[in-house]
Amino acid sequence: MKHGFPIIKLFMKRNKNIIGLIVLNIFVWGFGITLIYSYYHRQSIVENGTPPISRYEVLEVNCRIKSGSSIKILYNNKPYYVGIPYKQCKNFNPNAIQLFYDEDNDLVFCPDAMHMRMVVFMGVVDLSFLIWLAVEIIKTRKKKCSKGDEQWN
Repeated sequence: MKHGFPIIKLFMKRNKNIIGLIVLNIFVWGFGITLIYSYYHRQSIVENGTPPISRYEVLEVNCRIKSGSSIKILYNNKPYYVGIPYKQCKNFNPNAIQLFYDEDNDLVFCPDAMHMRMVVFMGVVDLSFLIWLAVEIIKTRKKKCSKGDEQWN
C-alpha cells in the first residue's frame, strides 16, 4: 500500500530544482542574518566603551592570506582562536592589536577582522540565489505552458 499525497509527489518531481533552491535560499539567508547580527553585536560592544582585554597570553600566530589569519590566545585560563587582519598578523605586535571579550557568546574578537564589506558580500550572494530561484520558476512556468497545460495565475 502506497502512502503519501500524489499531488505533493507530482509537485516534487516537476519542481525539485525549485525546492532545492528554496532550501538553499533559507540556509543562505539564515547564515546572512546570523552574520549581520554578529557584526552589529560586536560593534555595539566596541562602541559602548567596553575596554579591550589586556591580560592574555599569545600561544600561536597563524598568518594565512586565503583562509584568514588567526591567533590562539589564553585568556582567563581558557584558549580562544581570534581572527585578525593579515596586515596585523604579518607585523604582529600584541600591544598594537585590540581584542574584546563578548560575555554573551563567550568569545574574544578583534573588531578589525570583521568588516561591513563581509556583510554586503553576503547580501549579494543572497540576492544572487534569489535571482537564480526566480529564473528557475520562470523556466518551469514556460515549460508547463508550452506543454499545453493551463497557465498559472
